[in-house]
Amino acid sequence: MMLPDDLSAPSTLMMFFYSAQIHLRKLLNRIHMDLYKAEEQGQTRWSSILQETLSLNLDHWRNYLPGIMKCRDSDPPAADINAARMRAEYYRAQYIIHRPMLYHALHYGQTGARVGPAGQAYDRNTCF
Repeated sequence: MMLPDDLSAPSTLMMFFYSAQIHLRKLLNRIHMDLYKAEEQGQTRWSSILQETLSLNLDHWRNYLPGIMKCRDSDPPAADINAARMRAEYYRAQYIIHRPMLYHALHYGQTGARVGPAGQAYDRNTCF
């Protein structure tokens, strides 16, 4: 089967979305491996360098999509199911990358010490 040269042709665009989704799936697998491998090795601290690197890789993927496939955060919901799936996976990846940072901020605060309710330092001898 010969694909047309026109990127906006339905069959060509569908193949580009399929290819982009495969690459995004590989990025997601890498994100999971990098984040959870550290947990398995006993690393409990959040790594800003790892988070920034993963986020940068994801942004590079998004920025290098063909123009017809690009979207901005402010765009309305996609009408095309393939575009909607790709956006959903992109935002899922963003969530997975940034979730450890949020967890760290909520549980350890700026000091790195365990934080209890209302930002109070956690004391094992105190009942809340």
